[in-house]
Formats: sequence, C-alpha cells, structure tokens
Amino acid sequence: MALSDLLRTLEQEAAACTEEVRSRARREAERVRAEADAQREDRRSSALNAAEAELRTGTAREVEGSRRAAAARRLEARGTALARIRARVERRLDARADDIGLLFRYPPVDLTVDRIGDLLDFDLPQLLAGGTRGAVAATPVFPNHYLPVMA
Repeated sequence: MALSDLLRTLEQEAAACTEEVRSRARREAERVRAEADAQREDRRSSALNAAEAELRTGTAREVEGSRRAAAARRLEARGTALARIRARVERRLDARADDIGLLFRYPPVDLTVDRIGDLLDFDLPQLLAGGTRGAVAATPVFPNHYLPVMA
C-alpha cells in the first residue's frame, strides 16, 4: 500500500505540476496574443492616421483651389462689369466731347490739384469763401481747362 499511496501522490503532484504549466502557458499565450493585438491595433491606427492626414491635405488643397477659382471668377466678373461701365462712360463722354456749348455752360476751373492730398495745403476758409488767390502759394489755376485741344 505504501507504493500505491506513493504512486497516487506522485500522480497528483504530476497533475498539479501539469496544470500549473498549462496555466502558465495559457497566461503567456494570452499575453502574447494581447501584445500582438496591440501591435496590430497600433499599425491599423497608424495607417488610419496616415490616410486621414493624406485626405485632409488633399481636401485642404481642393478647398484652396476652389477659393482661388471663386476669387478669380469674382475678379473677372468685376472686371467685366467695370469694362461695361467704362465703355458706357466713354461713349457718353465721346458724344459730348465736341459740344462747345457745354464748355461755356459751366464756370471755368478755379484751381487744379494733382493729388487729393494736395488739398491739405490749401486754406479751407478762404476756399469756401470763393477765393483761390492766396489759398496756397504757387497754386496752378487753369481757367480754360474745359477747352478742347485742337489737333
């Protein structure tokens, strides 16, 4: 009986050791599987981030291109509108350019300025009173400014 008890004890110890080894192997397999899943998830996340960055860059380029195209269309529309206005004004001015009666209908020019900033050099009260002499030294006055130049 002692041998059978010894054999039983050895078998129980062997079963316990086998179960412990199996348990450690399961834990190690779970750890390895978790690490592999984490690495796979990291690779998938990196790939998704790269694809997202590429899409964002492409979208930003497309949006910028659309903005530039819209700005170009607006500028072209403004240019077209201004060209139509300019043509209309030129036609009106050309129609009246030879009318000498219009030239004498209005008073002659009191003074001429080359730039709007030149008005700061004038004496405002004297200008408003109707006098241009002495408002500014060496102010050019062209009384026959409206007369057409004969070619």
